[in-house]
Amino acid sequence: MNSNEDKLAAALLDLASEQFSNHGCNDFRISEHVDMTADEMRALDLAMHVWNGDPHEHDPNADHDYQSDFFLMSYLAAKLRGEA
Repeated sequence: MNSNEDKLAAALLDLASEQFSNHGCNDFRISEHVDMTADEMRALDLAMHVWNGDPHEHDPNADHDYQSDFFLMSYLAAKLRGEA
């Protein structure tokens, strides 16, 4: 993707994140979409919480396969913009 496509994808993810955050259930099961190890999911969770400014919310012993869809969208949007 080029930089304009990255910016467009980030803007769309921000918009979707805003909409999804108003849903009743925000569970997103990573393993249904991506082949990640438990260690990779744990690292992703930590990176998201560090980016969000709340690293203390990361529980290294939790099952990181389930994440909030809107949180993932916001984090990935920030990564596309080079902010994470």
